[in-house]
Amino acid sequence: MHHVLPEWYSPEQETVRTILTEGTIALDANVLLDLYRLGAEERQQILDIFTKGGVRERLWLPYQAAFEYQKNRVKVATDHVKQFDDINDALTKSEASVLSAVNKLRDKSVKDKLTRIVRESLPASIALITEEIEKLKSSNTISLEHYASDDEIRTKIDALFIDEGQVGPKPNNEVLAERMSTVDKRYDDKVPPGYKDASKPEGREGDLLVWYEILAYADQSDRPLLFVTSDTKEDWYERVGGKTAGPRRELRVEMMKKSTKPYHQVSLNRFLELANEHLSANVEIDTILVVDEISERRRAESMLLSKLRHPSNVVAIDSALATLQPGTSSYQHLIRARQMLNGERSFDEDDANSALIILRQISVDRHKRANRDSREQLTAKRANQIREMLIRHPRESVMFLDPNSGKLNEILEMADNDPEIITLLSEELARIESESRFGNRRERTIREDDRFNKEERFEADKSDD
Repeated sequence: MHHVLPEWYSPEQETVRTILTEGTIALDANVLLDLYRLGAEERQQILDIFTKGGVRERLWLPYQAAFEYQKNRVKVATDHVKQFDDINDALTKSEASVLSAVNKLRDKSVKDKLTRIVRESLPASIALITEEIEKLKSSNTISLEHYASDDEIRTKIDALFIDEGQVGPKPNNEVLAERMSTVDKRYDDKVPPGYKDASKPEGREGDLLVWYEILAYADQSDRPLLFVTSDTKEDWYERVGGKTAGPRRELRVEMMKKSTKPYHQVSLNRFLELANEHLSANVEIDTILVVDEISERRRAESMLLSKLRHPSNVVAIDSALATLQPGTSSYQHLIRARQMLNGERSFDEDDANSALIILRQISVDRHKRANRDSREQLTAKRANQIREMLIRHPRESVMFLDPNSGKLNEILEMADNDPEIITLLSEELARIESESRFGNRRERTIREDDRFNKEERFEADKSDD
């Protein structure tokens, strides 16, 4: 079946080796940006692979990937620096947190002793840790003042693509317009790649534009092609048991229409494993694990942002922000979530999760109110129906309900104790009670007459004997 349905078959190991050692290695923007998310040692191990003779010359970067790298470079680098700054902020606040906990002790002598120890010892320890953090930050990140003119990571990346044709050409307006015209249809039909980014406020077409460039390159190339991307969402990769299992079959089919050469697609951590196996690389297992963790974290981030970007959640966030008090924690979480969606704030997992929890609770409360209002409306409608019934047919209503059962009182309450109804019911109750007494007397008279008649017949019968 392989020759009829080749898209259902992953490449054999020998084919993978050939692709890796002889084919074009196309890099996605996220691969380059991950270099900013790594420490200096891990970063250099990856750059060592890309700079190897026989590898660097085979690297290729789609124009759209290059554009997205340049566009997001500073933001990613800033986020990396912020991680170190957040640790320093937590340390700064730790003294106050410890003192607050100590202050809750009831034993005054113990409390005073611990307070003195904390104030004498903790600041020096915090200062020592902060100093080490600053050293690590300096050696593993790019400082703000060096982003524009002295970004050593970008300098090393630029050196990878020095040959003509190693970066894809910018599509002209006609080609770009043709590609853009297909975005909505493909995304509506869930045709990969890119449809998982359909709700992005901007740049949602990025993945598809990269793919179109890869197809165009393969169409003109006589070599196999390996695309390295750490975007492991389901619109790029088949996923089985939470793990990637090669490119989507639709991508293979589309590539086969352009090229007869083998095509494969792997994440950066899998590329590092293959490089160790086939390119004589020496990437440590810890580096591969860190890259894998970054990839999974990005995937989780993408899923959370996708949920937040759902049109119903966007509307719910704006609606909640219009009603909540700005000083409340719920408002703060939601406003930060809105800023994330607008690209005005870096992604924060706690804020994203908190925002989704708040929106879920708002939805639950709204449904509860709707159900309560519905019940109240139904009760009011039923009460009006009962009121009308009691006014029009008070006698039947009273005779249907036993006044001693309590149901009559319930109906009166539902009818808002309408004086008109109470008067009508009271009159009917009195009338029924009077008729009931008359009926009882008549029944007793009938019984007495019947007994008298029986006695007369008995005496007559005796006389006849």
